[in-house]
Amino acid sequence: MAGNFFYSKVYKGGFDIKSLENARPRRYNSKIWWSIHKRRFNIVENKNRNTAAIGVFDSGVGGLTVTREIMRQLPNENVVYFGDTARVPYGSKSKNNIIRFSRQIIRFLKTKNVKAIVIACNTASALALETVKEEFDIPIIGVIVPDIENPFFSELAKAVEDEAFQNGYRMLLCSSGNNAEKEMQNIQMLVQMKADGVIIMTNSVDTGKVLKTCPVPVVLVDRTLQNVNEKAVVKSDHYKGGYLAAEHLVQCGCKNIVCLKEPSGYSSGNERYRGYFAVCEKYGLKEQSVDCTYVYEEGIRAAGKMLERYPDVDGVIAGNDMIAMAVYKELIRRGKKIPQEIQLIGFDDVKFGQIFTPELTTIHQSIREMGTAAAQIIEKCVEGQPCQKKNIFDVSLVVRETTMEW
Repeated sequence: MAGNFFYSKVYKGGFDIKSLENARPRRYNSKIWWSIHKRRFNIVENKNRNTAAIGVFDSGVGGLTVTREIMRQLPNENVVYFGDTARVPYGSKSKNNIIRFSRQIIRFLKTKNVKAIVIACNTASALALETVKEEFDIPIIGVIVPDIENPFFSELAKAVEDEAFQNGYRMLLCSSGNNAEKEMQNIQMLVQMKADGVIIMTNSVDTGKVLKTCPVPVVLVDRTLQNVNEKAVVKSDHYKGGYLAAEHLVQCGCKNIVCLKEPSGYSSGNERYRGYFAVCEKYGLKEQSVDCTYVYEEGIRAAGKMLERYPDVDGVIAGNDMIAMAVYKELIRRGKKIPQEIQLIGFDDVKFGQIFTPELTTIHQSIREMGTAAAQIIEKCVEGQPCQKKNIFDVSLVVRETTMEW
């Protein structure tokens, strides 16, 4: 046999029924079902191939011709073959028995971490294919974000997807537009689709009530909800972020610091504001703030309102990097010099901030690590493993060109 063909004596000489029934299914990176009829078939190559093998099973050794063709068309793939010689032929068996045999073999092949399964048996593909496709479907993690246009959420979703895909899951992304009704509809849809878990960023009390009774694992990211304490949380130390931002501006010589704070009661925004306020009290500065939701257009509006209300402003803390960019644009349009007249700091440290001119001083959040952690919590819950409920990531100050230390 060719070097990349694996034919175990366990399969060749039959198998222990008990070991098959006790085999635990494992996640694999993609699932492609090929139904083989009269030895005519099309091979669809998995472009996301890794070292995991393709599993092939038949009621005997006839499927070796199928395996040989797979190896010819996909020479770089590894193959695991299962020949059920202990119970051949399948043609005389009942449909229920064929389905039971197929389930057992698929479970066994999945313990070999196969990434695709080929049913090379005509009888099994005719009688069991639809049933096993439903039972061994691709696991899904649902991600509900308030605004996919916000680069923080898109970078977070990318991290979730990377972690999920690596472990055999697929991610379904929903953007709620900060609409609680849409959030609840998305949760209901994901539950109906039998998603393995939901990762959500929400501030809605009504959504929180739905999440309390959600039958699948839930992870709250970036924001917490009152009375939903039993759910896992992944977030940054927002208080420290607000504190670091304000103290940095003080060290840059700012005396009139304005905080553009989120008015909707987001726990993340509230914590950042508390950090800013603590610095004001520490240095005897006057608290000055303008309400600003986390939308680019709101940043432009808030910048104008800020100049009207606080004409002597010399330092600005934006709710996120996207708002900071909007504020910068509006201040420049009004003839202000950054950072010579007004110093500006964002929050998140998204990739856009590094290519923005001038480069944006900001508070760094571990966005990728947070997304990865959220996905891993869902995976652990699915596998019945314990997971940490409260996950708080550290933040740090990144000084670039929109502030100027003395």
